[in-house]
Amino acid sequence: MPLFSTTRRRRLLALSIGYLLLYSIAYHGAAFLDQNGARMSLWHSPAGLGFFGILAFGWVGVSLYALSSLFSALLPTIWLGSPPSISHLLSESMLHPLAYAAVILPLRLRIGQTRFLALPSQTAWFLMAAALGVTLATCADLILLNALGLIKWIEIEKATAWSWLIGDFIKIITAAPLLLLFLLPAIDNYLQQGRWRWTWLPATHWPADHPVIADLLALTLVLILALLLIFGMPWDWNLGQATPFAALLLLLPLAWITLRNGLAGAVLGTLALNSGLTLLLAALRSPNCALEYQFVMISLALTGLLLGGAVEARNRAQAALQTHAARLEQQVADRTEELQLAYQALALKERRVQVLVNAAPVGIAELDAYGYCRYLNPVGCALTGYSQEEVQGCHVFELVHLEDRDYLEFVWELNASHEGINQLEFSLNRTGFWVSARWINLIKSGQPFMGSIMIFVDNTEQRRKDEQLWNQAHYDALTGLPNRNLFWERLAQNLARAKRENQNLAALWIDLDGFKAVNDSFGHAAGDQLLQRVGSRLVARMRESDLVARMGGDEFAVVLPDITDLDVVAQVAADITRRLAEPFELQNNICHISASIGVALYPLHTQDGETLVKYADMAMYVAKHAGKNQVAIWQPDLESPI
Repeated sequence: MPLFSTTRRRRLLALSIGYLLLYSIAYHGAAFLDQNGARMSLWHSPAGLGFFGILAFGWVGVSLYALSSLFSALLPTIWLGSPPSISHLLSESMLHPLAYAAVILPLRLRIGQTRFLALPSQTAWFLMAAALGVTLATCADLILLNALGLIKWIEIEKATAWSWLIGDFIKIITAAPLLLLFLLPAIDNYLQQGRWRWTWLPATHWPADHPVIADLLALTLVLILALLLIFGMPWDWNLGQATPFAALLLLLPLAWITLRNGLAGAVLGTLALNSGLTLLLAALRSPNCALEYQFVMISLALTGLLLGGAVEARNRAQAALQTHAARLEQQVADRTEELQLAYQALALKERRVQVLVNAAPVGIAELDAYGYCRYLNPVGCALTGYSQEEVQGCHVFELVHLEDRDYLEFVWELNASHEGINQLEFSLNRTGFWVSARWINLIKSGQPFMGSIMIFVDNTEQRRKDEQLWNQAHYDALTGLPNRNLFWERLAQNLARAKRENQNLAALWIDLDGFKAVNDSFGHAAGDQLLQRVGSRLVARMRESDLVARMGGDEFAVVLPDITDLDVVAQVAADITRRLAEPFELQNNICHISASIGVALYPLHTQDGETLVKYADMAMYVAKHAGKNQVAIWQPDLESPI
């Protein structure tokens, strides 16, 4: 709504009229209750209303306060025809509003929301402003009276000055908080919405289930009983000047009310007690000890405000704590629900993984950081020959065949910190199956080594096929002896070792004499059988370190590593010719053959393997030309057998 709209102006006018009437009632009510006609009243009601107006509305409140004071002071002129004094008009309509404004307007800028007194700091600012405001107003009154010559400084009674100051202070700290808490919210609703709506302030309202009516009735009853008890006290106790201070016992019910109902209860209780004291003293017509009773009222008001502010701060903190606790509880509930959902999802995922692992056609093992088995799936159990109970706590090396265990340990330690996929083939201990194992180390940056996951793939059949293919490529199918390919590989290995260890080596090239005649006479089957028997006799004669190979047709080759001298080689070759010259029984037939053998030596004759075999072959031909069944050692300048 615009600030100066017609509707808002009408509402402001209505509020101004209401304020004027309320101020006039308070003004003349205070005069009626004046105990001794010398402005020694226990409290000055208009001061609280004026203070509230300035505190709530600023300069608008100052104007309303001044106009209301002027109107209330001139009103007896209309009724009684007796005009007020100039000093009285100046004091009420000018000095007091300006004195209060000088204190309140900076206070409004300092604390901002002046209508809330829940914080102890705001209550302290309010009390300091009230004390300073009434002090300025009282000093201004005294200066004005002295300036007009109506009173001299030496004629001013201290009790009178204190009564003026304290009377205004009591009404301010009694009435202004009440109006701020209960009336100002309704005024705001009226200005904004056009209707009166009595709403409690957020920091001072009672809970929805709070028994408000019952508490108000109990509050009223307690205060009435307390006042009657205090003023019903026997006067013959002769308390003297201490009689007013018996009223300080009213602090007890006020404290109880404040602790139970907070700042709202404190404000209502203070108003009720101070009003009750004023009315009872006026009814008893007891002007004595008025100043002492004023101090009692101040004690009640200050206790109520300060204790109420503390209770309200506690209630705010408790409400904030409850809100925070509720928020935390909700967050914990939400987080718990999220964790439960995550746990359910993780459990489902783990179940899926478990099903996949159990149904996998390969063996899968989970190993800890030290290589001990935590889990082995069914296929892994079938491959290793271990049950799931047996394999628990079993080291992975125990699953491996002894012949492959050292190699696995070496590779395992070598790749302990490798983050990639490691691969190795080995045979298993119990079943003898060959497996191709792939494993990955569970390594995360900044975290300790957590273990490994190993996958076993049954490689037995493939291994058998590979060995079969390798054997076909490296062994003679008829005799089972190494063929030409394997011969050259083994010869190279033996030569390398002989060079490394400074040893001698001999190569023998053997050609069978008369094999073709046996083959033609008895058939190819008999010829094949003869070759097998020849291979067996050669192997039977040789050492385990010697190499016997079939080079093709009826030719064989022998490698003798680590020989001592030429005589040993000659003896071996001669023994071979003698053994092969013995009869062979083939298919119920007796066959006779012989062998021509050529010999070449390393390093005596050559350093090269191919040359060594070539020289042995050439020596064999020398032996064959010499009449067969002979042994010839290759010599550069001699081609006859030795």
